[in-house]
Amino acid sequence: MVSKILADCPGCDLDVALAWAVAARNALSTFSGYSPNQLVFGQNPGIPGAFYDNLPALDGEDTPAGIVKDNLNALHAARRAFTVAESSERLTRALRHNVRDSDPGDLHYGDDVYYKRLDSNKWRGPDTILGKDGKLFLVKHGGMCVRVHTCRIATAPTSVDPAAVSNEEVVSQPNNSALRVPSVRGDVELGFGDSDMD
Repeated sequence: MVSKILADCPGCDLDVALAWAVAARNALSTFSGYSPNQLVFGQNPGIPGAFYDNLPALDGEDTPAGIVKDNLNALHAARRAFTVAESSERLTRALRHNVRDSDPGDLHYGDDVYYKRLDSNKWRGPDTILGKDGKLFLVKHGGMCVRVHTCRIATAPTSVDPAAVSNEEVVSQPNNSALRVPSVRGDVELGFGDSDMD
């Protein structure tokens, strides 16, 4: 931050730049919404600004004292550098995490969907939607009703892609007759078993 202040104010001394960098860090708000000055002293220091000062503070004329001018330039450069650094950090932190689409589309009662649980990497389903409460869907999984958030639900394909059908598996039925069912391989991996409630 000090190097950015020195780049913005070429005539600024290193001690002045360091002092205003520390002052900007202590005066501007942090993650909890309060600045360190507010936590320690109960208020932020009064710093000249365009919103609450009279015309002399807004004058663009050179002041007779170059020290005041250098200090004000260093102050504004420090605040600008801190704001840029904080914004960059927040963007970096946000981009570090996966972003899921929270809009699964137009889903209604009776639609077939796949859903994913927190403790599993497998998609479960296809199961049927029983209802919706806010951002939670009520999905019928076997004999159980499972609550699923919109970011963990995907629509089931309405038809089977012939290229995805690899072979047929034989499923036995109680009357000893065989039923041939196409097994589908694709992006969706089905997992069966117990369902965890949220």
